[in-house]
Amino acid sequence: IGVEDGLSQNTVYDLLQDQRGFIWVATQNGLNRFDGSSFKVFQGESGAARGLTSDAIFSLSEDFDGKIWVGTLNGVNIYDPAMESFSSLELALPSGNPVSGIVRDMTLDREGKVLMVIADSCVFRAGPVPGEASLFYTAPKGSEIRSICTDPEGNLWLPCDL
Repeated sequence: IGVEDGLSQNTVYDLLQDQRGFIWVATQNGLNRFDGSSFKVFQGESGAARGLTSDAIFSLSEDFDGKIWVGTLNGVNIYDPAMESFSSLELALPSGNPVSGIVRDMTLDREGKVLMVIADSCVFRAGPVPGEASLFYTAPKGSEIRSICTDPEGNLWLPCDL
C-alpha cells in the first residue's frame, strides 16, 4: 500500500489499529485512516479551529474511550470519532511555560492515561480528561528520550541515551 493507493506520503512513522478496526497511519504529510479499501487523509488546515496543528505526524495512541491521540511536529491533537474533529492538548511545565515540539512516542498506561514523549526531553501524562495533563518525567541534561512503553506488569520503560 502506498501513495498510488491513496496514502498521503510514503514515509510512515507509526501505525495503529483502533477499536473499530480502522488502520491509522502517521506520515510526514498527514494522518491517514484506512478502512480496508480506501484512505481518508487528515491534514492541517490553516486557521481551522478543529483541525490538526501539523501535517507531520510522528506517533499515535488510542485511549479507552476510542479517541485517537496524535503526536505531531507541534504537539498533541486528539481526534474524537463521534465529532469527527480534532482538539489540541495544551501542555505546560510546572512554571507555567508552554511546552511544544515533536511528540516522538505515546503509550497508554493501565489507568487509561496517555504518556507522551515531548521534544526528546520530557514525558507528560494526560487524560482521560485532556485538561489533566501534567509533567511526569524530565530527562537528565544531555540525554534524549525517543520511545516509551509499558510492560504487562505496568512498569514504564524509557530508553534514552545518557
